[in-house]
Amino acid sequence: MSGKTAKGMSDDDLGAHRDEAAAVLRRFNLEVARRRCVESLAAEVKSYVCPITLAVMEHPVMARDGYSYERSALEQYIAGRPNFLSPMTGLEIPSEPLMTNNGLRSDIQNRLEEMARAEVDGAAAGARQRRRLDD
Repeated sequence: MSGKTAKGMSDDDLGAHRDEAAAVLRRFNLEVARRRCVESLAAEVKSYVCPITLAVMEHPVMARDGYSYERSALEQYIAGRPNFLSPMTGLEIPSEPLMTNNGLRSDIQNRLEEMARAEVDGAAAGARQRRRLDD
């Protein structure tokens, strides 16, 4: 707050600090909600779940078997071998190239963001309604 106490600030300065604090709190609440929504998303959309880790993918890649996997899990699974057995089909496939699946990553991130916003905005609307009822 630039060394001033709230008491010594103008109304404009107080308003600016309030708005800044509200924006930081919203970003924090959205991140907490996003993390909480990951488990729900895994149950909702199975194609977002890595077949190796059984967790929602953050960095999906597509292997030559046509399936998407979490990059770090598949790289560890392959472990430098030129060929490996697909975790999904059991067929031998070449380990290179792994193609970043940007479309899937965007879909996952967008859905998590939607879910988090709905949770945060729904909680805020409920709080506003409770305040109105209390008044």
